[in-house]
Amino acid sequence: MHVENNILDFDFLKGFWQLPLAELCQEWMSYMTDEKIFTPRRVPQGCSNAAIHFQKTMEKCFATLLYKHHRVWIDDLMLYADDIDTYLDKLAELFSLLNDFGLKLSVTKSSLYQKEVKWCAKIIDANGVRHDPARIESLRAMPYPSTAG
Repeated sequence: MHVENNILDFDFLKGFWQLPLAELCQEWMSYMTDEKIFTPRRVPQGCSNAAIHFQKTMEKCFATLLYKHHRVWIDDLMLYADDIDTYLDKLAELFSLLNDFGLKLSVTKSSLYQKEVKWCAKIIDANGVRHDPARIESLRAMPYPSTAG
């Protein structure tokens, strides 16, 4: 992946809940409490296959952009381009796809036209992709397990 300072990153609003749950699956996902039976109509986060289902669905939705100008990891999107004209064209295409599929983004967790982004625990900019030093430091600072031999 080569990026020349034209990056945006987005986060889906209520990620998994944006996907409707197939009617056939709704009964399987139902659960009972002492008050009533709850039947989800949206893909519930935390189900064993929910993350893979969401990832595959997003890959299908954004297939025209994927790996050329776009990356998606579960509910995190990144769009990138080498020049501003391509960036604006691909941004318009992304918004069109979002509209076509009825997907919504979080305004507070999104940023447009960045020179550097932190995405999936990595820092991405014109110099390439590298680990986030703050994340590495937090891993280094973790105490050793007190119960290990």
